[in-house]
Order: sequence, then structure tokens, then C-alpha cells
Amino acid sequence: MTFKIDLQQLDELKTSHVNVYEALERFLTDVNSPSVLYGNEGVQTGAYSPKLYTYRYKQISYSFHFKQTILRNERASGKSGFRYDYFEKANSPYRAGGFGAVYPIMGTITFTQDHFVHKRSLNKVVKHEHFQKANRKNAIIQEYKGLVQAGHLKVKPPLFNQNLDECNSFLIMEKAEGQTLESLLHPDKCSKLLSLQQRIELTIAILQAIQSQIVERKLIHRDIKPGNIIVNFAFSPPKVTIIDFGFIIEEGKQDKLRCGTRAYRSPESFEKNPIYSTKSDSWSAGRVLSYLWGDVYENYYMAKNKDRNYLLSIVKNAQLFSEPELELYLSEEDKGQIKTIIELMTTVSTDKRISIADALKSFQTIDFAKYLNTSLEETVNLTRFNVQVSLIEQKLLCLRVQSESLRNRHYPFEAAKMSRLEQRVSAYTDLLKKNPTPFLIEQYKSICSKEIEHSKSQLSHHRDLNWLLGEISIAIVLLGFGYVIALGVNYYSTGRLGLFSQTNSEKLLSNADETILQLMI
Repeated sequence: MTFKIDLQQLDELKTSHVNVYEALERFLTDVNSPSVLYGNEGVQTGAYSPKLYTYRYKQISYSFHFKQTILRNERASGKSGFRYDYFEKANSPYRAGGFGAVYPIMGTITFTQDHFVHKRSLNKVVKHEHFQKANRKNAIIQEYKGLVQAGHLKVKPPLFNQNLDECNSFLIMEKAEGQTLESLLHPDKCSKLLSLQQRIELTIAILQAIQSQIVERKLIHRDIKPGNIIVNFAFSPPKVTIIDFGFIIEEGKQDKLRCGTRAYRSPESFEKNPIYSTKSDSWSAGRVLSYLWGDVYENYYMAKNKDRNYLLSIVKNAQLFSEPELELYLSEEDKGQIKTIIELMTTVSTDKRISIADALKSFQTIDFAKYLNTSLEETVNLTRFNVQVSLIEQKLLCLRVQSESLRNRHYPFEAAKMSRLEQRVSAYTDLLKKNPTPFLIEQYKSICSKEIEHSKSQLSHHRDLNWLLGEISIAIVLLGFGYVIALGVNYYSTGRLGLFSQTNSEKLLSNADETILQLMI
């Protein structure tokens, strides 16, 4: 007799087919039964395709085929018998990579003398690998030992099931709740950009996690990257968990293996006989932080044929803070401090490269508190602010119209410059509207003035555009002021702002008058 077994329906089986249930229990608890039972939706490769399992009980032969793959392990210390964890490969894996895939454990079953206990699992996963190379088994054992030493994922001993030159391994551990940092950073994977506050909190949390889960455990991870960093925003500040210990080694030991993900590998890992230290992980962490702080994502995806020299050519940190929010919110002083720390983490010389602990201390000295201030009412007149921002947005709309006009008049270069200016200032304006603190208003004025000054030099021969740039400049520079007579039309018309060419035209003065009067609220 053949029976299809769904472990999630074990109660129904026990009630409706007592003899079948008893035979199944005896089969599962028999120490001579396989420790891995493959399900119909289980391992689909090599010699381990789904199959029937036959067991004789009370003179009757039963054949079972399972919906789930079942893993038998000894129970926790002090408890007799076995536990049976099960999963389905039909379910999408949480993660997949070159060395296997990670699936959710659906439940755990234990048997006692007269009944069974079925616990639905919410926080366990299994890492499954199918491999042929004999040395891969040693690597999995090394990964298990590293996870035990790290301690934060409560890993169980690996199960191996071998046939001829093929092998399957199963490593059960706690699930790291959250999402990968990769899914938060890659522009094609993230639903929205991280806020400045999230980047600040993540910087500290990532360094603390590497320090406590890796460095203080006397380990070297060798594959720190956004895909191996799990972020859980259910906690405040967010909780960070380091995963994937496939390349782990103990501090002080060497295996001459050149490993890791190319864009994050340390320079020494490219050597013929690499020597690893905790500074190797510091380099990788520095690369992660560079990505987190706005470096362009193309610098973090290297083809396999790219070498050490190519890596060093993209580790310049020259494009940090490229996202408008970072450009607007961060002061020049803090940008400089962040860049300096990251550069010290990604120094080629391991002697000069700073440790994770030193990087953490350096980041903790930066005064990030000013960016987290959201109290507006006492210092910013929101009614006045909203009217003034509305005026700026009107002028930006005029910029957009002028950009189209330039394009239609066959000035593609000038049109592109005008369009870029409008897009940048519009982005800064949208960000400021979300959090108009006094500090950010000053930041906004400074960075917009620089953008306009840069555009002015490239559009100087279009006088009508200078009038418009001047009006936008006035509106931005006077943002937050209630009375601006001290600056007045003369300030504007004499060009003392330095943002546009001087002119005495009646049209310019008339426009300036109108703009200033609108700002005097």
C-alpha cells in the first residue's frame, strides 16, 4: 500500500488511518531509517530525486512518499529521542547563492509514547547544498563551527546524505528576521531610498554587529557584503545580523583561499597566498558603508574577470553622498568626517587600515543629533515657510518651461543644464518640505546657491535666463525671513548675491520687486 504523507495533516492521518499512522511513526523513529527523507517537492537533483520509502509493520508492507523533505536530528541536550524538522523546496527560498539555498523550516515534530507534538516553525531555516567536490564537506563543517563560535544563530549540527560522488548537506539555524541590506540599497530592488536617519542608525548598527558577532568571537568572515547583512527595522535602532559563514576562519589561522565577493574583497585576498586578518573584514565593511552613504551602485558589481587593480580603481569614494538627500542634509564638515573614516577603512596597507572598533568610535564622535531634530513650531513659522516654498516652486516651473523653450530653439546643451538645475533644486525643495528645521533651511540655501552659481556660468549669454535665475536666487536666499527690506531691491539689482549678471533693466527690477513683495509675509 502506498500513502502520500503531508506532515501538516498528521492529525487527520492519526484519526482516519490509525494503522498507517503507527507504521509511519515506527518508520520515522527507527534508528535504521534514513536521517534525510526526500519529499516529492524536495531535492530534485542527482541521485536524490523523490522516491518511495518502504517499511514493514505488523506483517504489512507500507510505502510512503512525502510531500516535505524531513530531517532527523537528536533533540536538545537532556532530552531523549529525535526531532523531525521539515521543509518544502517548492517554496521559494529566502536566499540563494553559489553554495546552495536557504528555505524556511515549516515545522518540527517529536514523538512520545502515546502522542506526538507538532510545532509550527516561524524562526528556523535550513541551508541546503548539493555538491560533488569532497572538500566542500569540510567547508560546511568549518561553517558550522564558525556559526557555533559566533553563537547568534543557534545552529544545529549539519546533516550529510551521500551517494557515490554526490552529497547533500542540511544546516538548520535560527532565521535572521528582516531584509538584506542589498535590497535596501540597490536602485532596482528598493521601494524607496533610505532616510538620513536610517543611514546614521544603520552605520552604527552594522559596525556593532560585525564587532560583536565576528571580531569579538575571534573570527574573520571574509564575505561581508550587503547581501549578507540582515536588517530588522522592527527594532529601534534597527537590529543587524551577519549571515552566511561559508568562508569563515578563526583569527590567526590561514587556508590560502582566495574568496569573497569581488567588489567587497580586500586587496590582500587577491594575492597568490593571501594572509587574512580582522582588517580584511574592516575593508569589506568600509565598502559596505561607502555604498550606504551614496556611492553609485555600479561600483559594487564586479565581473569575475576583474582583478585587484580594477578594484582599487573604483575604491575612490569620490562619488559619496550622490543622492540629493545626503547632499542636502549633511554638512560639509560631516561629509568630510564620514569620507575620511571610510577611506581609512579602505586603505590598501593593513597596517594603516583602521579596525572595526576604531571605525565605530570615529562614527560615534560625529554629532548626528542635529539631523534628527523634527521640532519645527518654535523656530520656523510654517505658514510663512509654506508660502515662500510655493513661490520657489512657481519659479522652478518657469525653469522647466524655459528648458523646453531652449530645446525647441535648438540649444540642447543649455536645455540639458537648465533641466538638471530644475530637477536638482526641485529634489532639494521636496526634501526640505518634509523636515524644514532651521539647520536644514540653511543647508538648503547653501547647496541651492552652489547649484545656481554653477549653472549661471554656463548660461551667462542667455540674459532672459539670468533674470529667472536671479528671481529663484532671491526666493531661496530669503527663505525663512519675514521682512527683507534691508536686502531690498538694490541688493538684488546690484548683484551682491553673486548669483547672476548685474543688470539695470526695468524688467529685472520689476520682477525683483514682485518677488520680494511676495516674500514679505
